[in-house]
Amino acid sequence: METIDKKIGFVRKKMHEKGVERLLVTSPSNLTYITGMADVSGFLFITKESWEILVSKFYRYAFKNVSRAVVFSERKEMIEEVEKRLEEGFVCDRELGLDNLEDTTDILEDIRKVKRGFEIERIKESCRINDEVFSELLKKFKTGMTEWDLVKEIDSGFRKRNCYNSFDTLVHSNNLIPHREPEEREIGIEDIVIVDMGCRFRNYCSDMTRVIPNELKGKRRKLLEDVLEIQEFALSLIRPGLEVSKLCEAVLDKVDDMGYSTENDFLHSLGHGIGVDIHEKPNISRDSDHVLEKGNVFTVEPGLYVENIGGARIEDIILVDSEGYKVLSKSKKRF
Repeated sequence: METIDKKIGFVRKKMHEKGVERLLVTSPSNLTYITGMADVSGFLFITKESWEILVSKFYRYAFKNVSRAVVFSERKEMIEEVEKRLEEGFVCDRELGLDNLEDTTDILEDIRKVKRGFEIERIKESCRINDEVFSELLKKFKTGMTEWDLVKEIDSGFRKRNCYNSFDTLVHSNNLIPHREPEEREIGIEDIVIVDMGCRFRNYCSDMTRVIPNELKGKRRKLLEDVLEIQEFALSLIRPGLEVSKLCEAVLDKVDDMGYSTENDFLHSLGHGIGVDIHEKPNISRDSDHVLEKGNVFTVEPGLYVENIGGARIEDIILVDSEGYKVLSKSKKRF
């Protein structure tokens, strides 16, 4: 169990900034962030003076050494105690459908979108493991393998390194559907093969997409080269103070200028925040109102999906720093 008091300090500072006196935290991801425990559920009450977490007996031994944890044998009793405390007037981190909740707040999400040192180190290690597994995959890859063969190699690579996946591994060849399930399809020597993979290290996620080296020719090779050019263009713009909406608009203009259709060929957002959750703030799309700041960690993953050719996508995790950015995923993109 990590130092909960330190995390509570971060939360109280943000509560003060937003004028919130009493906060109830129930989102599993937010509880994971504060407690350092994966897959935790409960009711964490935070005020200016104190905090206390209410949990079921399922967590009796997990919270054994946490003096401010109250363990209930019956869920009914716990809910009754929660409702009693809510009479004091609390703001919650999500909709619960309980009486006496004044409002919801994104305090925790705002805290989590600016990563602290320990979080950055964990994401870096998650990326390092991801890179290592991908490097191992390249040594084993050969034409004739199926999409599922590659998925099994990747997932077993994570298990060998004592890691879970951060999401279901995706392997697609000549595919126009960005997140379809892999198939028992044999990979040919001229196929575009997308590998989208990530693992979780001490609750923090990695996420990377590469195109497996193959003998791409003609339109398929050009498609990959164009995706690489679009990503390099996007990265060249990243800096603290940049509006995410302007970043995404510039990328979409670049896609149009290259002769592609942003409506038909560019099928998803430019990226997403990443941390405890595989998708979290900041939102990296043209609808975002976020301004990039030091400590933001997010993916940049342009993709093009063109009928009669196939799909190509390249994705890296980016850390915004005082000088611009750093790429945390290190695997090669060109072969």
